[in-house]
Amino acid sequence: MTRKLFFLFLLMTLIIFTAAAENQFDLTIQGGTEITFTPSLTFAEGVPFQPAYRGDLEFVYKPDGLGIVAVHLNAGYSYVPTKDSGSIAIPDLQRVEAEGGLGVHFPMGDILHLRIFGGAGYYHGFFNGAHGGDFLASGGMMMTIDVMPALGISISPRYRLYGHSNPGLLHTLDISLGATWHIDS
Repeated sequence: MTRKLFFLFLLMTLIIFTAAAENQFDLTIQGGTEITFTPSLTFAEGVPFQPAYRGDLEFVYKPDGLGIVAVHLNAGYSYVPTKDSGSIAIPDLQRVEAEGGLGVHFPMGDILHLRIFGGAGYYHGFFNGAHGGDFLASGGMMMTIDVMPALGISISPRYRLYGHSNPGLLHTLDISLGATWHIDS
């Protein structure tokens, strides 16, 4: 699954840069600030968990002097229900996290925007009466369609890697559908 996601990400990036090189997109953006709220479904790789539910609140700042580069800060919460293993009740996993990172924005016309981003941060999880945290890293892309000058609808796949001794439990793919508020509009 990891290789498939990597190749999909690589293919999308290649298409975007090829189109930009052919001057199909205007790659100049003005600075600005936006906030995105994205509820999502999360799928863990190879573990006995059902799809998880999560919510993210992301703040993105695009400085005037950095061209298409943007800085983002993200806070998230995930709830992972476990599958019943017969007569044994397994508690659910919950995580809170914070991360920051960089992204590049590609305006694709007046109302369509694509952002490719990566980041790192810290998470803290709660499972079966125990808790603990470690680093996290993520990467993904977000497509936003502006339905009004200050409001857009966003869809985003994101891959997350949580640092821990059990890597299968902590590699996830999030599929998000959310709303983006362009504060400076």
